[in-house]
Amino acid sequence: CADNWRDFSAIFNHINYHYDFPPIHLVGESLGGGMTLRYLGSENVVPNIVSATCVSPPVDYGSVARHLEDGLISRVCNFIMTVPCKIALLMNKTTRQAIPSLSKAMLAMTVRQFEDAVLVPLLDYTSPQDYYD
Repeated sequence: CADNWRDFSAIFNHINYHYDFPPIHLVGESLGGGMTLRYLGSENVVPNIVSATCVSPPVDYGSVARHLEDGLISRVCNFIMTVPCKIALLMNKTTRQAIPSLSKAMLAMTVRQFEDAVLVPLLDYTSPQDYYD
């Protein structure tokens, strides 16, 4: 199950308890790569993970972006995800000056809109879908 990444903290805490915080190197392939990414994006990552490698995780960014725009809860979560991006943008003068419209980025209500305002022009893509592909 892709949601088993939630068990990683318990496993690593067990290892740390018995082996005095050894360096941990994560490797995940396919679904394991997706689980590794989910774990590393969580708030409960153990401090002794020193590296991670993900091989072919099942990620379809366009599909994820579309899913985040379906339904009220998804749209609220989507907006919340833009907030740290906006803060990081405001704190980075070089990036702020490189994008065509700071106001478009700050008014973005979705990750896709933020990517369209910031990443698409910065990385010279034609659209968010071009960026996802």
